[in-house]
Amino acid sequence: MLLRPYQPDDLPVVTRFIGACWQRDTSRNYHPGDFVHWMSNGYRGENLDHHFHILEEADRIRAVVELDADSGSYAHVLDARGRDGAWIRAFHRACIAILRKRMPKEGVQTVKVNLATSDKAGKACLMQLGFKAQKADYAVMRRSLDRVPKPHLPDGFAIRCVTGKDDARLVADVHNAAFKPKWSEAEYRKVMQTAGFDPQRELVVVAPDGRFAAFVVVWFDQISGSGLFEPVGCHRDFIRRGLTRALMYAGMARMKDAGMQAAIVGYEPTNIAAFKLYRSVGFAAYFETVDCVLELENMP
Repeated sequence: MLLRPYQPDDLPVVTRFIGACWQRDTSRNYHPGDFVHWMSNGYRGENLDHHFHILEEADRIRAVVELDADSGSYAHVLDARGRDGAWIRAFHRACIAILRKRMPKEGVQTVKVNLATSDKAGKACLMQLGFKAQKADYAVMRRSLDRVPKPHLPDGFAIRCVTGKDDARLVADVHNAAFKPKWSEAEYRKVMQTAGFDPQRELVVVAPDGRFAAFVVVWFDQISGSGLFEPVGCHRDFIRRGLTRALMYAGMARMKDAGMQAAIVGYEPTNIAAFKLYRSVGFAAYFETVDCVLELENMP
């Protein structure tokens, strides 16, 4: 089975394919925004033909996969309609073979795949290949966009879009102050040069001193009519002021204006603060995921 490398011109058809799978499949896991986020914020638009592959049949996409040899994992979206288990197992074997060639040779070799817990067929297929299921490690919440409250901020704070490369340093600073530091101004400028970047979808709260106090990035999928929040963060100096809540309402309004009917957001179940925030702005449980892990030396 031949998986071809992703090419820049593939972006529109790839996002449409993933959106159709998200809309149709009850075993959904990845939103189109997840893949574009990885391409843009994850890989900075570099070496995408190395990390992303496509399976085609009769000029139609049948599967898209992101392969990460550093973590020994792959994330896939598969159109399994009308297909037997042998075909799907062949797809997984092809992904595993690519990772096997790229991963370091020393130590115990494992490969990890994340599935929605509702994907019983996908899990059964992986079990046949020698994978073992682990505890759910990720959860997704959903909210209708029928009614979106107006955002309210403390005096002196304001919401706006990122304007472009001139904001790169401020965006890098607020990301680093919300999560583990990994961004420089130069690194975020790379993100701003990727095909997935749109400053109108990157919203920030500006503090009275000019710093960015909170941020969200919203992703739209016209096929399923759903918007994704990824990522969501608040500068550690500005927590517990309602800034992220207000910014999420602004993001929901942006989604609604773009024709979305629902908003999606994911979090790690151990992140209680994220869960409370998302619940406070109207999100409810949608689905959880499970990791399936394979020790390559035990592969049948």
